[in-house]
Amino acid sequence: MEALDIFGMKAAVPSICQPTEPSQLSRRELDVLNHIQLGLTNRQIAQKLFVSTNTINKHVQQVLRKLQVSNRVQAAIYAQAAVNVRGPFPPDQARMPAHPRLGVH
Repeated sequence: MEALDIFGMKAAVPSICQPTEPSQLSRRELDVLNHIQLGLTNRQIAQKLFVSTNTINKHVQQVLRKLQVSNRVQAAIYAQAAVNVRGPFPPDQARMPAHPRLGVH
């Protein structure tokens, strides 16, 4: 694990330099994750994607489960680190790397 300094606070981040096979997120889950990275609330994401807040709640839970993280902050950090290591994902591919610390996908 490495420590990442964000806004003057240390956050433990798994190293993803050696990602295992990619785990698949649906296109919508990837959209939700991108909005989470922007710091939007579930209500704000729902408004932007024209769906209910309950739908976004379910998508967020699926994203957290698939990425094997505990909260939105960890998901955002993980996604940002994945983009930094692997480059931006093509718009037609909704793929995120598997959680390397746990070796699951």
